Amino acid sequence: MKNLTPQQIVFCNNLLQVGPDGSKSMKNYEAYLQAYPAVKSLGAAKTGSSRTLKLPHVKAYMAERQVKVETETAERVKITKDRILQEEGTIAFHDIGQLFNPDTGELCEIHELPEDVRRAIASVEITETTIAGVKTKRLKLKLNDKGGSLNRLEKCFGMQRDALDIDAVITVKGLLEEIDGNSRGKLPIDME
Repeated sequence: MKNLTPQQIVFCNNLLQVGPDGSKSMKNYEAYLQAYPAVKSLGAAKTGSSRTLKLPHVKAYMAERQVKVETETAERVKITKDRILQEEGTIAFHDIGQLFNPDTGELCEIHELPEDVRRAIASVEITETTIAGVKTKRLKLKLNDKGGSLNRLEKCFGMQRDALDIDAVITVKGLLEEIDGNSRGKLPIDME
């Protein structure tokens, strides 16, 4: 593999930086302008960044560094395949009954819910109102999509088959013979 120039390394490393929200921290042309300070034109930076990213040795370096960055990030924030599957399982198999107090039947306070049930909650909306000196609190919970989570788990474990993934090949002739046992390969309609 051809060696990268120091500017290309800076350019690539700038592109691989992520912001606190996990998004790319700078645009391609911004990374290029930092790596090549002599370039002053925005148009030249956009063209240069595009050309640089098409170079085979730059692509290879980016791919190698991307894997390393993703691995380091996953290790730092403790994200593993097992943890992701566990979280999907929590959403897919939560018991809605655990949201309610077994003695009163009322919705439990958030802090009273088991952790796995709290993790299955997508959002919480609390509305407090006072009418005639009486304070009321309304708690609205939205749960994560249980069906969607089950669907993702099924795909992960190969439990779903695509509609086009069928074991038998059906031919038109075979289909016609099924419909009309004595069609003998002739089409039932005039095709001329």
